[in-house]
Amino acid sequence: MPRGARVSRWSVGDSLRSLRRASALIVPIPAAEPVVAVHRDRHDRSARLGMPAHVTLLYPFLPAGRIDHSVVASLHDVFARRAPFRFELTRVESFPGVLFLAPEPAEPFADITRALVDAWPRCPPYDGIHTDVVPHLTVAQDTWPDRLAMHLARRLPVATEAGEAWLMTPGVTGHWSLRARFTFGMRTGAGDDARDRTASLRDAGSRPRSQ
Repeated sequence: MPRGARVSRWSVGDSLRSLRRASALIVPIPAAEPVVAVHRDRHDRSARLGMPAHVTLLYPFLPAGRIDHSVVASLHDVFARRAPFRFELTRVESFPGVLFLAPEPAEPFADITRALVDAWPRCPPYDGIHTDVVPHLTVAQDTWPDRLAMHLARRLPVATEAGEAWLMTPGVTGHWSLRARFTFGMRTGAGDDARDRTASLRDAGSRPRSQ
């Protein structure tokens, strides 16, 4: 989520229609699930739609119908230039209407976002309506219990590694599906990871965050 909002070049209606169709590029954070899963199920609507605990790299990305093999190959090129990196979720913070865990260091996530925007300049983060994008792991949106931040803080830090990115696409019901996975630093033998994933992970009995 952002800091320093400004007026979008799109109307609100246009932005909402775009977001409903848009895919998302994320770094899944399975190590955070024991800390956040139950709270995200209650307070983050994206979790109920199959989105795992994650740090967003780029949203909105291309609509699912515009993602073909050339797009997947180009994404592989971007992520192949990124080495896996260690980070920690160290503190609880909030934006208006969002409670989140902050990763440290945050800059590697921001670097990847900039590389993606360089490659797809027509896909600015959050439709270009924010001047600053802050890497974060959302735990709750809109409203949450007063004690939730204190409860989460007691279970931090969470130390882990970012080693791959996921391309997530929405279905007609709004549920998210894993379309492709990209291993950081993988320059060869990437064909299996690039294969399109068309079935919803939740419907297949394997929710993304359990992987």
